[in-house]
Amino acid sequence: MSKLISLDTSTTCTGMAVFVDDKLVKVEKLITPDCIDGWTKRLDWMGKTIIERVYAEKPNVIAVEAMVVGNTNTTRMLSEVVGIARSAAIMVNADFFEYNPSVWRKACLDEGEISPESLAGKKFIRDDWKNWSLERVNLRYVKTVTNDVADAVLIGVAHINSSHR
Repeated sequence: MSKLISLDTSTTCTGMAVFVDDKLVKVEKLITPDCIDGWTKRLDWMGKTIIERVYAEKPNVIAVEAMVVGNTNTTRMLSEVVGIARSAAIMVNADFFEYNPSVWRKACLDEGEISPESLAGKKFIRDDWKNWSLERVNLRYVKTVTNDVADAVLIGVAHINSSHR
């Protein structure tokens, strides 16, 4: 049995998807409670929660969205969350993969499928991609997910597709 956890990480809301033998079996939205103030406390909570989920699921593989460099504070926070996910993978002896957003979005397309930007005839911005992820996941996999969870599902699909192509 192979088990994959895919994550769209953040210090406030991380999307998580679990696949067993390439089939989506669970989605979860990890939300930092409103009562936690300050990014270091949010980071501690999110890190502990990710580690708990990884230990509970015991995956063979963890796939995450690679951090895209933004402002200094965001870059630092996200790099720490990704580092926690990598450490959790090490602790359960799971393989760890990071996918740049443009790479996982392309890899989750079906064979021969045209990119959504080409279909729309325009360059997508962040909100366009979030909407695309939500629509795709709601139609193909599971209903009523948030964009963080939708991205986590598609990161998992991209990993599965990449490992089979």
